[in-house]
Amino acid sequence: ALRLLSSYPEPPRMENLSALLQDETPEVSPRALELLLKLDRDSGRTALAGVFQSTDAGRIHAVLDTMEDNPGLVKDALSEDFLNRYYKSSRVEERELAARSAGFMPSTPEVVNRLSHLLEDSSTAVARAAAASVGRLRPPQLVRRLIGQLSRRPLRLGARNALGRFGPEVVDPVLNLMKDPNQDLNLRRALPQVLAEFED
Repeated sequence: ALRLLSSYPEPPRMENLSALLQDETPEVSPRALELLLKLDRDSGRTALAGVFQSTDAGRIHAVLDTMEDNPGLVKDALSEDFLNRYYKSSRVEERELAARSAGFMPSTPEVVNRLSHLLEDSSTAVARAAAASVGRLRPPQLVRRLIGQLSRRPLRLGARNALGRFGPEVVDPVLNLMKDPNQDLNLRRALPQVLAEFED
């Protein structure tokens, strides 16, 4: 339906697109939003802001999936209020949403503070999403916390990927931790793989 809509004449296309934006199927509404942003950027931005003001975490996750390659559009629609609404939720899905959305926001002290909190979340899904966001934003003050995730086996791959996005600036902190006999043994065993990312 969305492919057909892109070739419709203007008025009926916009009416049908508006209906598809309300569709409850997780794949349809975000794709309709993506098409609206291409056809009418202002209307699309308004619709995107409306999604982030809703309380439908599943729909917001689907929109973030669709907008992964357009972080600037998401950044304009998100606010720290959105992050604050979800980051301490009792629901894992909502905390994961906060962790994911933080990666689309400017790296302000408040966003970095929230990410620091989410990196330590007891939920693997939340901590992984926070690591990915830290890798996207690259705040230097969270390098040590991100390295700390390497001691939790389910988080290692995501933490290594995020550390790789920082570049060679993580080499010295990693070397210092490897030499420290007081560090957790699981952490010290995971550190050489981080260094392998930066071998010439």
